[in-house]
Amino acid sequence: MKKKTPSKKVRKSKEWRPHAKQIKMAELLLNPEDRRTKQEKCNEVGIAFTTLWKWMKDKRYVDYVNSQLDQYTNSELTDIWKSLIMQCKRGNIQAIKLFFEMKELHPSIKIEQAKFDIDKAKANGGSGIEANNERILTLAKLINNPVPNRNVEDFEEDD
Repeated sequence: MKKKTPSKKVRKSKEWRPHAKQIKMAELLLNPEDRRTKQEKCNEVGIAFTTLWKWMKDKRYVDYVNSQLDQYTNSELTDIWKSLIMQCKRGNIQAIKLFFEMKELHPSIKIEQAKFDIDKAKANGGSGIEANNERILTLAKLINNPVPNRNVEDFEEDD
């Protein structure tokens, strides 16, 4: 007589995972070259449009789609930066401005940050407001009267 071995129950993970049709639909939704309507994409996946609508109301599915979007866009960053730099080298003023903004080298960004710091300081009882006011004035002067080959600290010492 054979001994019975106790059956092992496969314990499913409590973590939510998209099923095959959800994965396929996310891929279709995120493909920038696929210009079809959502209904046409639903037909390809084999689901009703109302099913997609229900999935899009499910935070877990939306989070999954967003995570896939992040992966896709992060993988494209190198090419995008290269394109932006090429446009800058060709003298495209808008590209140059965008480059400086993205690298947080544009003076207006520093002014906005200083304004944010002031608002934060006001919310915390006013500490540090005076120093930030001076910083805003200095940066505003720098924008209105740029001094070539000098940084903000050099400019502040002249005042």
